[in-house]
Amino acid sequence: MASTHLGRAEQVDLGLARLAAGGALTLVQLVGALPGAAFLAASLGLPVDRPSMAAVLSGVALLVVSWGTWAWYRRRWTRAWELRKAWSLAIHDEAVLALPAEQVAPGAERDPDTDPESVHPFRAVRQFPVAERPFVPSVYGSYGHTYRVRGREELRGWLYSVLLLGLVVLVVLSAGLRDAGGTPLLLVSVVLLPTVAGAWYRYVRRMRFAHRMALTETRDRQRWIGESMLSEAAASGTGRTSTPIETTGPRAPDEEPLIVPLRVLPSQPPVTGGTVIPPGRWTLALSYDDQHVSLTPSDPAERRRDLVVTGLISGVHPGVLGGRTPWYWLVLADGTHVPVKCPPTRALTAAAEFAGIEVASPRMVV
Repeated sequence: MASTHLGRAEQVDLGLARLAAGGALTLVQLVGALPGAAFLAASLGLPVDRPSMAAVLSGVALLVVSWGTWAWYRRRWTRAWELRKAWSLAIHDEAVLALPAEQVAPGAERDPDTDPESVHPFRAVRQFPVAERPFVPSVYGSYGHTYRVRGREELRGWLYSVLLLGLVVLVVLSAGLRDAGGTPLLLVSVVLLPTVAGAWYRYVRRMRFAHRMALTETRDRQRWIGESMLSEAAASGTGRTSTPIETTGPRAPDEEPLIVPLRVLPSQPPVTGGTVIPPGRWTLALSYDDQHVSLTPSDPAERRRDLVVTGLISGVHPGVLGGRTPWYWLVLADGTHVPVKCPPTRALTAAAEFAGIEVASPRMVV
């Protein structure tokens, strides 16, 4: 249901009708605000013809009517934006992920392209190999809904860039033609500035949210693909699940433990196991070929934690919008996933390899 309603909200929020209405409002605002701007400029002594009071009042009336109509008309888009955020986050809500699976008829099989259980990797990992394809092709197309939405947002960015470039050109021309009629161009630039600034504000806000959801989806895929890799390795007993990592050299069994500074993140839904580690800066100590590790907090009010780590899920990858995202999950003996960040690239992975802890490193990017 969340996927279906999210698609509808996105269609309204990103529809061409909104762009057309915004363009019409920009033109009407330009016609209505220019007489008032010219009147103020003439009152300040700038070289511009003073319009009649009737023209100024007509422009004010046009602005009132156009902005009132826009405020009434855009309620649908405001609602679509709120629904888009709400339904996007609902798919990852703890209570939603805890819902019981829908029963299928005896002898029937789940279709991963249409079954609701395929929407989230946590629910889908027991139905099919989630690493083989993105979510959810039946609703969002073959590349997953976040990329589709980001692509449409980026197309808008080209239009807004043209508007911004045109505004800059007007300002430059008005500065160069100050003594030869540059004031009217400056007035046009001033009138268009609020519209262009508002469009860019909304564009940046929407791109930030699309980026947030892309990171969330990538994080979920990395986590649950890594969990399935650890389970398969434990069942088959085939050994390491990650690509071998070069270290600085062999260590003796009696060598001092490795010390890795990291940051424990808030628990991510769905919460697994019963171990709770408060978020904050901690220091992880691992010994050679030993799954027993200790976490020492930087906060003196917290106590040290002695844990048994049975696996490490490495989410380090090239990132969704560039850069690297150094997130990991410590898989404890009771099944708890402790999300952590470790800025030194591969430092935690190398330490886990040294301690003999299974490491799952999914390499795909959503």
